[in-house]
Amino acid sequence: MGGGSNVLLQDRLETVVLNCLINEPRIIQGEGNLVYVQVTSGVNRDEFVKWTLVHNLYGLENLALIPGTVGGGAL
Repeated sequence: MGGGSNVLLQDRLETVVLNCLINEPRIIQGEGNLVYVQVTSGVNRDEFVKWTLVHNLYGLENLALIPGTVGGGAL
């Protein structure tokens, strides 16, 4: 469901809704110019972009300020 920015709901929802709130991205491996990052679907997309910049990992800046979470859209 992400941040709910692209969700339209009926008056009544008869199902379980999960919202992942694990917010701990981490670098799991780095080799030369290639870096592997592990990030869960509950991480706020804009906060993740800021996290990559703090860790000198560039390339996702064009995704800044887009509402939602990492798992809520393609990265």
